[in-house]
Amino acid sequence: MTAAEAYEAMQSFLASATTWYLTKKATKRRLARSTRFLSIVTAVLGGLIPVGASLWPDVPSAAGYVLFGVAAGLQLLDRGFSLSSGWSAHLRTALKLQEISGELAMAYSQQNSLALKDEADRWALLVKASETAWDVIGSETEAWANGHLSVAEEISVRAGAGSGSISLPEKTT
Repeated sequence: MTAAEAYEAMQSFLASATTWYLTKKATKRRLARSTRFLSIVTAVLGGLIPVGASLWPDVPSAAGYVLFGVAAGLQLLDRGFSLSSGWSAHLRTALKLQEISGELAMAYSQQNSLALKDEADRWALLVKASETAWDVIGSETEAWANGHLSVAEEISVRAGAGSGSISLPEKTT
């Protein structure tokens, strides 16, 4: 494989990784907005039921508490699956990958314009770009995993299992 072929493969990888992150971002953003909207609607309805008890005598006032529970469950769903924070993290990662791709393209074309015959310089450039891309993806993945561990720990503590009955792995920093 030549440096030119490796360059094309690297640019293809960066484009496909960027597309993947942007696609996932759109899905998470839609889900985050939907859960937030439904959470607000159920909380408002939960607050209106006791107030409107005289208007709706067939609806038990305890139904308001059920709707508050649904609203809280939707918020837990949002946090547990990192919907709100996840889509912005995906956007940041996609933008960083696009930046790496642009910098690689500029540096590679500059090397070509200087008519550098040394393939080692081109390979060094490609290795640096690939290491940077993997660092970006690795950091995002680690932040995602740590976020899920934090939520799991919080759920464990709030569920009364904070005394150690549930063993969670250590967070990496």
